[in-house]
Amino acid sequence: MSSANRGHELLALVIIGIDHFKSYNDAFSHSAGYVVLVALANLLKIQMKRGNDAVFRWGGEEFTLLYQGKSE
Repeated sequence: MSSANRGHELLALVIIGIDHFKSYNDAFSHSAGYVVLVALANLLKIQMKRGNDAVFRWGGEEFTLLYQGKSE
């Protein structure tokens, strides 16, 4: 946040939710759901390439991306 503020750059916050995740957990087990969450987290991390980009789990089935945007 400090870097974006210093450079007068945009800061983007994206929240991603997995639809029907509870149904998946109920049908296939929480262990299988955990595997899905880890796989999605790894895919998101691969896409966030800059050193100050961040991916984190926000809730049960939600992830948040935080990064400096290039334009509106």
